Amino acid sequence: MSVGNVTCIGGCAFQNCYKLTTITIPSSVISEGGWVFNGCIAMTEINVDSDNPAFSSDNGIMYDKNKTTLLYCPGGKTQIEIPSTVTSIGSAAFWYNKMTSITIPNSVKSIGSNAFCYCDELTSINIPSSVESIGRSVFSECKKLTEISVDSNNPYFTVEDGVVFNKDKSILLFCLGTKTGEYIIPNTVKSIGDFAFDCCRKLTSIIIPNTVTSIGDYVFDACFALSSIIIPNSVTSIGNGAFRDSHITSITIPSSVTNIGYGAFEWVNNVVNLSSVTSEDNWGAKSYTSGSDFVFSEDGKTLIKYKGSSRDVYIPSTVTSIGDGAFQNHTEIASVYIPNSVESIGSGAFQYCDGLETVTIPESVKSIGNEAFIGCKNLKSIEIPNTVTTIGIWTFGNSGLQSFTIPPSVTSIGESAFYGCKDLTSIDISNSVKSIGSQAFAYSGLKSVYIANSVTYVAPMAFYGCNIKTLNYNTNAVNSQFAKSSSLETVNIGDLVTEIAYCAFQNCTCLTKVNIGKSVEKIGDYAFKGCSSLSSIDIPESVEYIGEGAFEGTKVNLQQENGNEDVLYEIRDGAAVVTGYKSTISGKVTIPSTVTIDGTQYEVVGIAANAFSGCQTIESVTIGDLVETIGECAFCNCHSIREVIIGKSVETIGNKAFRGCHKLRSVEVPSQVSSIGEDAFLYVKNVDYYGGADGAPWSALTLNGTKDGDFIYSDAQMTNLTAYIGDGGFVVIPKGVTSIGFMSFFESDNLESVSIPNTVTSIGGSAFANCYSLKTINVPLSVQMISRAAFRDCHSAVIYCEAPSQPYSWHKEWSYKANNILWGQTNPPVAINDELATGVVIYTEGRTIVVENATDEIRVYDVMGRIVGRDVARNVCTIAINKPGVYIVKTGATVQRVIVNY
Repeated sequence: MSVGNVTCIGGCAFQNCYKLTTITIPSSVISEGGWVFNGCIAMTEINVDSDNPAFSSDNGIMYDKNKTTLLYCPGGKTQIEIPSTVTSIGSAAFWYNKMTSITIPNSVKSIGSNAFCYCDELTSINIPSSVESIGRSVFSECKKLTEISVDSNNPYFTVEDGVVFNKDKSILLFCLGTKTGEYIIPNTVKSIGDFAFDCCRKLTSIIIPNTVTSIGDYVFDACFALSSIIIPNSVTSIGNGAFRDSHITSITIPSSVTNIGYGAFEWVNNVVNLSSVTSEDNWGAKSYTSGSDFVFSEDGKTLIKYKGSSRDVYIPSTVTSIGDGAFQNHTEIASVYIPNSVESIGSGAFQYCDGLETVTIPESVKSIGNEAFIGCKNLKSIEIPNTVTTIGIWTFGNSGLQSFTIPPSVTSIGESAFYGCKDLTSIDISNSVKSIGSQAFAYSGLKSVYIANSVTYVAPMAFYGCNIKTLNYNTNAVNSQFAKSSSLETVNIGDLVTEIAYCAFQNCTCLTKVNIGKSVEKIGDYAFKGCSSLSSIDIPESVEYIGEGAFEGTKVNLQQENGNEDVLYEIRDGAAVVTGYKSTISGKVTIPSTVTIDGTQYEVVGIAANAFSGCQTIESVTIGDLVETIGECAFCNCHSIREVIIGKSVETIGNKAFRGCHKLRSVEVPSQVSSIGEDAFLYVKNVDYYGGADGAPWSALTLNGTKDGDFIYSDAQMTNLTAYIGDGGFVVIPKGVTSIGFMSFFESDNLESVSIPNTVTSIGGSAFANCYSLKTINVPLSVQMISRAAFRDCHSAVIYCEAPSQPYSWHKEWSYKANNILWGQTNPPVAINDELATGVVIYTEGRTIVVENATDEIRVYDVMGRIVGRDVARNVCTIAINKPGVYIVKTGATVQRVIVNY
């Protein structure tokens, strides 16, 4: 891969590109944002053009120009020799490398944070006498690293039993993650440094001497085997996240502790002794008595949360109910044994347990909650006991089920119960089942379906998007559950069926044969619309009603085409109505005032419901002056339409008529329009509306909401933001807003920076999707829920999340295709240009930010917006930084993000 004519590679730009093997960096690239190639485990070569003024490469490894800083070693490289010119190893320089050994030369003075993280094959390492500084988590997750040594002549560091200290052993810096059992901290230690025991998953006990006065940030983070700890009364402070995600069940905090950092006990639900903690705002522990792997209710009967990491889980026999979300997102679990004491499984109990393969559900279970096994992709089969009467909403949605037997006790199948089960190919719905919910089997792999006459109700869209080829149907009515079942070839409708309902088989493009039973009395509107392979059908004498557009888009001769035009019509009461379009339609479309069909001229008086729904090739629509009605969803989700001209006779615009036409920029609503349906222009947020009966404001045409400046709200209190209609680059969402709605900022082309207030608690799906110019946005700690794809394709954006890590309540794909996320940080005070002014060069050297060729004053901000350094303009300016982090450098019109790693 070649980067091309790029001047800057942003932070994390190629992170986790697992299949990337080589990359060539041209001479034009003069800056990079840090962590660029982390996780590129197949990469073996980084080649830098020899004319590049900022960087160089040697043997496939990337350095600064003078080869004093080793920036990146490809993850797939195993033979590595660090040249003696190197004085600094950059942050995450060897992240996920496959090397088994490495020699650090005596020229190296500093080793950056995470420098050797995830070097799984590394077994030993020596720190030479030259090293003066070592960043945090340098050897985190090195699974085989059991030996570390420090040169005896090193004046700054020493090592003892796999633990590294400063020279006089007053500060414990870090412990190897492979250390097991009990560890006694020497009584020379006064402080335990940040991340010192981070991910030491095999340490079962740590003894802290009474010489220690402070415990740093994230010191015992993810120490899963650590069950108890005693903090001596010499300790006065405990840092942020100090015990986060550890499995301690007992801890005593003495009265000497005056400060407990934010989230010190986050995700620790087992602690039973926190007698001296006074501020619930500073810790996340709950006072539940439990074992190391489970969190129970006070009576021990409800399993609230599983905190273990085992592959096989055995639930204790004291449990009678599994709580909502108890095992949610535990991808490491392969099997779960549920004892016969359990009577109920809560909603989302095993949600997104991707590795779950087998579950034993005893006959004691009477109810299974909604979404209980949603997203369990490896769950191939499961037996439901004959005590369960309802399969709930999304219970097995998007799971890996290949077979399923519905027990005779089940009377109803809930909405989306088997949605997206692509390996489920056949189902026999018989015996006791009486109702099937909407989209119950939508987008599953069903090819064969039998529905017996015990079923009294099948909801619309129940089998939407399935690949059913053969359908045997013998219940009382065929509803719209088979719409868009594109592979359906044969339908046998039994003699018990009396009605084929609205849109029942819409867009079943492979349907060629339909046998209609002799009891059918009604064929609903659009029942077979879009069944393009259907050329003939025998309609029995029992049929008394055929609905509007029932055979629209088929080869059944019940509608006419207008010569060579791309628009289809039906003749109704002596006038023409537009009912659909040919596949060749594109560009500008004009609905005429009159049309000639078979030599007869008809006035065009209406556009039928769904006539152009979902058409992606239309860009402009002109509606003739005799058209009176635009039907429901007539143009909904026509994403390419930018302009609509409505004729002077239109009186009625139906519900959702232009819903989702989000590129629509101009539409005139004539004054004679007397009725505009609900959500007629929903998600059409950038339109310039004019006209309208009695001067009605344009917001009434969209949501019947409240317009205030560039924002639209669904409520008068202006708390639920549903649309942004401005074109500004920098947007501040008003304080008081609690929710940012679905697609509210979707494709806001000029949007560069967004400030979200700490009153916001939820961000809807696709809220900022396709905002390609977005560069900075903050997500405050107040946000409890983010829906799917909220920041989809915001490739240039840096998302500053105040939370230290992703909350469980955020959707798994909340940042879908957005890669640059910074945790535990807030939005910078200024927007980032990512383009340097001519001649300006900005880069880092250790903890120094260097700016060359500046012509204006230089200011450096931290992520909280505070100025941490400034200088006058000159050819070369250096500004020292006290600690690692993300900083914003501003000089004139140039605003650039830099990452100081060590």
